[in-house]
Amino acid sequence: MKVFPIRYVYLTNVNKVSNRQSVSNFTADDRVQLNELSFGRSAKNAEVLRALFKYGMIDIHSGKPLIDPEWLKKALQKGLFEKPIQTIVKSISPLEDCLHNVEAELFKKIKSQAKINPSLKLSDVIQKLAPLAQIELLKKQRPIFEKLKQLSNIFPKSQKNAFDELMYTTEMQLQNKPIVYKFSKKEFKYQLERIAGDIRRRGLPEEIKTMEKLIHMSESMPYTPSGRNFKRRKPKFNIQKTFNQVYLIRQMNNYFIHSILRNDKSLNDLFLNTKKQVFNIPTIIPFKRKSFIHDLRSIVDSLGDEKTSREFMKVASKLPTAQEELSAFIMKSSRYSSTKIGHDLIYGSVGAIDHLDPYSHGGADSIYNYGFTSNALNTKRGNTILTKWMLENPLTYTGTQKCVDKLIKLYYAGILEKEGLNPEYILAFARKMEKLSPKEKPLKINLGEFSKTLSCL
Repeated sequence: MKVFPIRYVYLTNVNKVSNRQSVSNFTADDRVQLNELSFGRSAKNAEVLRALFKYGMIDIHSGKPLIDPEWLKKALQKGLFEKPIQTIVKSISPLEDCLHNVEAELFKKIKSQAKINPSLKLSDVIQKLAPLAQIELLKKQRPIFEKLKQLSNIFPKSQKNAFDELMYTTEMQLQNKPIVYKFSKKEFKYQLERIAGDIRRRGLPEEIKTMEKLIHMSESMPYTPSGRNFKRRKPKFNIQKTFNQVYLIRQMNNYFIHSILRNDKSLNDLFLNTKKQVFNIPTIIPFKRKSFIHDLRSIVDSLGDEKTSREFMKVASKLPTAQEELSAFIMKSSRYSSTKIGHDLIYGSVGAIDHLDPYSHGGADSIYNYGFTSNALNTKRGNTILTKWMLENPLTYTGTQKCVDKLIKLYYAGILEKEGLNPEYILAFARKMEKLSPKEKPLKINLGEFSKTLSCL
């Protein structure tokens, strides 16, 4: 083994933090609660750590091996998930131990289907599983909706009417019945951006360029108030704005159907449903947890009663998520293409860089403030401080030790030197995790013989 001198980065940065404004500027227009958001901010100066994902780094919050982001990128570029499930199963099987619980459960079902009918597509498998998943999901959703209805009895008339309208719409969605939905520019642009994110991750320049053009076209769409703002009067119908919306949507749709993305299922569904909404044609739109919570929050926040708002949102937050409930994952996937389903199957288990001290709490963009985790757990943790997180997620204790053991193994194999990572990072990372752990249940990391090796460098 070749030992190299300490260089590249310096320990003077270990405790260096900068004062930053807390993330508190989210408005009522935001789609979800703060702790449900994926902040979408990449860790800076972390390239040397990202280079280690291809060696099977360990998630500090679960102890599972992490999937290399490059693997998913190449799979998307090669169109893996549009191929028969037999081919998909063969490609993913070596990564099965990396998959999180819900994704692992779904992959087992996909493997079972591959034995019966190997030529099926991923979307076909989801459609076969959807009817039973819908029944299972409704069993978990119904009691929560009933609890919200009971709580709504305290509402004044205007909020009660809005809540009843929301629940009526929700019931129609749950029963897959068509209903007239008012067109919303904000919702339309939100869906465009969500689809754009998936396309950017595929990394195909022509597709990205086309999507950027569609987003640019949407910027000129006139805004029409939704009517959910209780501080102003209900907006009047504006025929000129509606005409302009129709004209622009037709332009965008015409550009889309002649573009490289013309076969994209998500975009096809978006334009189809949007045209129906603009012309007040009843359409079927699946229930979306995030949209429901957003609309519910706009109603309860208008009461100006923080205690009541917290009570409602606490109940609503118990609605099953696709990250924690297989039936919710299947139903969410039932409206997606095979490529999108495959992406979501893998994405949560892909490696990400986690700020140990959250950036919004003053944590530095420094290599010594970074750890290895998955996209799913990075999003779930959000800006929660490690002290609180570790008490609620004890797997971080064993996961951190496994991650340190993996780093030490890579050091002795010469991988850290090859990738340009100073071995001092291992010691600094271990000490920082110990420092940030709860005082009532401190983390103790075993470095073994590595600490002696490091002292000799």
